[in-house]
Amino acid sequence: MLKKLGVLPALLMTLGAANAQSMPAGFYMDGYVQGEYLIFSGNEEFVYGADITLGYSGADAGSMPIGFELDLFLLETDGLSLDPVILGSVFYDSSFGRISVGKPGAVSDDHIAEVHFGGSKRFASVPGYVLKSVTNIVILDTGADYYEYGARFDGHAGDIEYGLSYHAFQGNRYSVSASGRYAFADYYTVALGVEYYNLGSSSEYKYTGSFEADFGQFGAQLVVTNFSDETYYAIGADYTPFDNVNLTLEYIDIEAIMSYTFAAAGVEYSFMDHGYVGVAALFPSGGSDTVYNIYAGWKLNYGG
Repeated sequence: MLKKLGVLPALLMTLGAANAQSMPAGFYMDGYVQGEYLIFSGNEEFVYGADITLGYSGADAGSMPIGFELDLFLLETDGLSLDPVILGSVFYDSSFGRISVGKPGAVSDDHIAEVHFGGSKRFASVPGYVLKSVTNIVILDTGADYYEYGARFDGHAGDIEYGLSYHAFQGNRYSVSASGRYAFADYYTVALGVEYYNLGSSSEYKYTGSFEADFGQFGAQLVVTNFSDETYYAIGADYTPFDNVNLTLEYIDIEAIMSYTFAAAGVEYSFMDHGYVGVAALFPSGGSDTVYNIYAGWKLNYGG
């Protein structure tokens, strides 16, 4: 366990050194890497996760309005292992929006508010899938080979961002995702998304909406989704009492599919603009033991 934990500081130092160097013109990198240590029911579990996007925009580099994106996602734990999934697409930046072809991700997860899940990428990726795009979860669960091809459009008009994506899978299975996000009055953001998926054994619509408020020191989030005639939701609040210190509180109801709800409370400290460490406690319903999470990570936000 200690050997695994020792890898993370070295990784954070490497990323800190990379931060000191600027990305070449037109290149950008977004996402995160994170390690977490979960303690529950007398057991312990180490989790390593990463979600990284590396891209190049010719328009930003002052050349032709074409570019590419490569996406990497992985999640490794003592009890769960998702093989690294690598997606890629090329795009054209037209006057009315970006057109991507290849294997892009579903558009809706880029617009709907993110649920914190007590800082745990493990919980956000596993029970949290009911609040995420079915398309992206299918890709992560089955691997990139199951995903044959896709196309995506991203546009914006003033403070409105919107998009549409299509994804073809093996065996004539497919999905379509559409969503939009609107920021207004300097403080608020609303988002709506609809997804239709036909996976052979199941086909239906999924509807998701979110609301965010950001008043500087105070913030709040609400995510609601409906599919299979069931409704799931998450509500959260955060407070920044001091520079670089953020307190979070959440209540998440996924009982219809995971047989429980849970509350979560945590504190997170950020450093060097990109680094962060945190501790949190997750309190499941039904008498289950409290889950404690100690985590550290690095946010990637370079170039662009």
